[in-house]
Amino acid sequence: FYFQRVEYTQATSVVSSIETSGEKGKRARAFADAIKKNIPEATDEGIATVLGGFDIESSITFKRYETDFLTNNQFDKVAKEPTAENLVGNWGAFQAMYPTLPLNERGYLVNGLHYIGIGIGQFTGPRALA
Repeated sequence: FYFQRVEYTQATSVVSSIETSGEKGKRARAFADAIKKNIPEATDEGIATVLGGFDIESSITFKRYETDFLTNNQFDKVAKEPTAENLVGNWGAFQAMYPTLPLNERGYLVNGLHYIGIGIGQFTGPRALA
């Protein structure tokens, strides 16, 4: 939104090229097409916003889980139960993989287990169960 009588002193610009022709571009296009098919009123801006978040979380990769690169891509193990306890033994070991980032434990916790981020949006906690 913009206020008519406010002078804006900052601008947003793209400082690097954006690659849309590779695999990530194909995944983004497939996602956008699926959204448009199922939610025809979805706007390009809204879809771009969601894809921007998904790009940060998973590089728009559907088969991902939080720390997959640190735990040698144990997709079968995570598919059975996507919890820190199942993957690395306990919450402390999982948190230790983020030495400079304090994680919000409550966002992961469901019924005594810590559900890690899974999928394109890296959804944690109760969202990982949906």
